[in-house]
Amino acid sequence: VQEATGASDWSSVVAGNSHTVALKTDGSVWSWGWGGNGLLGNGTTANSSSPVQEATGASDWSSVVTGIGVWHTVALKTDGSLWSWGLGNKGQLGNGTTANSSIPVQESTGAYWSSVVVGGSYTVALK
Repeated sequence: VQEATGASDWSSVVAGNSHTVALKTDGSVWSWGWGGNGLLGNGTTANSSSPVQEATGASDWSSVVTGIGVWHTVALKTDGSLWSWGLGNKGQLGNGTTANSSIPVQESTGAYWSSVVVGGSYTVALK
């Protein structure tokens, strides 16, 4: 079954534990599925059966990652900045707290990152 919007301009898609995240060719990020802990990044904790854009509405995302057993999402922008949202209880959002976030938050160093991977309660990024 095709996702609800019928869009044909998706460039990549990743599956999380209970959500799906996709990057469009225009550089925007969209999610759907379980919204608990802010997992969809749209400023709420509500579930969504159709794609919702992340809260900033940015169009300069270059990649997005999540995974099975992962309750957070991490995305790189074209300027190399790293942003995360969702469950933060182990510090996996990288913003210096252990709080959840329902909107994208930038990691605390402000460094330029070239790639990122995630696991259940951690994030690893390469400069």
